[in-house]
Amino acid sequence: MSVWIDWSLDGDGSAGEEVEDVTAAVRAVEISVERARRAFETGSQWRTLRRAADRMQVRMLDEGRKALARGEGWGTAIEGVQVRLKPRE
Repeated sequence: MSVWIDWSLDGDGSAGEEVEDVTAAVRAVEISVERARRAFETGSQWRTLRRAADRMQVRMLDEGRKALARGEGWGTAIEGVQVRLKPRE
């Protein structure tokens, strides 16, 4: 089963794509956060986003993975990082 991920990063934008699994969804957010670095005026703003993204990835791998295993969608927001996961067939 593949996963549709929608995510947005305050100060940078939003995106969505179909990925193989939750691990691939985490990688997609990671890549987006790294690319976002140039959009921030100060390093401290980006570090705040980075910490939020790190916490989000932990929740995606735990809560998100469990919800998808039950066939349910999942989503949450942490300090400027929003993610929604939906199972796809």
